[in-house]
Amino acid sequence: MSGIPERTSGGRPLWAEIDLDAVADNFQALRAMVGPDVRIYACLKGNGYGCGVEAVGLRLAAEGAEAFAVGNIDDALHLRAAGISQPILLYPTCLPDALELVTGHDLTITISSIEEAEAWAAVATRPLDAFIKLDVGAFRAGVAPHEAAALGRRMRELNCFRLAGIYGHLNLPDPTGMEPYAAWQFDRFKDSVAAMQADGTALPVRMVSGTAAVMHYPEMDLNAVDPGRILYGIGFAGTRRQPDLKPALKALKARLILCKSLAGEDMGGYAPPFAVRPGMRLGIIPLGWGDGFPRPLPEGALALVRGKRVPLVGPTHFEHLRIDLTDVPEAALGDEVVLIGSQGDETLPVDEVAQRWGLTALELVGTLRAHIHRRYGGLPSSRKETAA
Repeated sequence: MSGIPERTSGGRPLWAEIDLDAVADNFQALRAMVGPDVRIYACLKGNGYGCGVEAVGLRLAAEGAEAFAVGNIDDALHLRAAGISQPILLYPTCLPDALELVTGHDLTITISSIEEAEAWAAVATRPLDAFIKLDVGAFRAGVAPHEAAALGRRMRELNCFRLAGIYGHLNLPDPTGMEPYAAWQFDRFKDSVAAMQADGTALPVRMVSGTAAVMHYPEMDLNAVDPGRILYGIGFAGTRRQPDLKPALKALKARLILCKSLAGEDMGGYAPPFAVRPGMRLGIIPLGWGDGFPRPLPEGALALVRGKRVPLVGPTHFEHLRIDLTDVPEAALGDEVVLIGSQGDETLPVDEVAQRWGLTALELVGTLRAHIHRRYGGLPSSRKETAA
């Protein structure tokens, strides 16, 4: 069985609108940059950067993505359940006790140390597909360069790994202005690869370019790349490569589940937890910090109601948020509320909303919880708009 499972009932009037045509256009822009001979491991971390791992994976598979990469084994299982057959690389995410899940779903593990390789070998019942990860400078997961050749040698001795290649993740928060640091990390990668190959370890795939490197350091493309954010329309300014990117997150919307006037309210001599305007009218929407909205209400946070910008009213609650409807007296139960996107002649684009929320665009899309209903445009084949 393949397709996108229903993760929500759709009964809660809160949803994100995802433009898979934008994802496809971004992928093709990436393909044009790196060329036809560079293998693309499309990164779908964090439930496809908040856009829904199954839907994004299906569309990218239809567009020609050769492989995928995820940071959570559950995302890999969702991809397989949706019918994705391409190789799936697991970034460091699980221990050898996940062996049956790994082998049962044809997943490719990451090895970062001799200890890890030996632990997997101790439980392996058949050859395991694997990548070696090299720590080129983030000092996170990955084998140290001076230990890489020994790791490759030990994996050959254990004789239970099908080594797909080697990859690393550059530490490049902003690729521009970091050329010496980027070059140092890239040199560590190249030198380690050379040492491993000289020691007899074959490394068919060599991959060190995420979005930052792809956009600013074309010499680092090598024969494979694993970018993520670029696929969702989130790039970097001022880089050597500047593709025309389109945001995958088209809108975040809700409906008013309550409208109420504070006129004549007896507050018992106590002030409510927000500033009260004369004749104030409030609306309530089913969105809160449990859905990924910032818990401290960002100053200047807005929404659109009946084509007008209206302020949000703190504090943010677990599943509810207030809206000041005083200047939109005609607003009524069930009216659409736009947190991101367009309504009438007004637009709240992702970048502006992220800035108002005190986040980057990447952080914003990554905060949207998987339980929020997704509505898709651009699903491949005849698959309909659904939840993720």
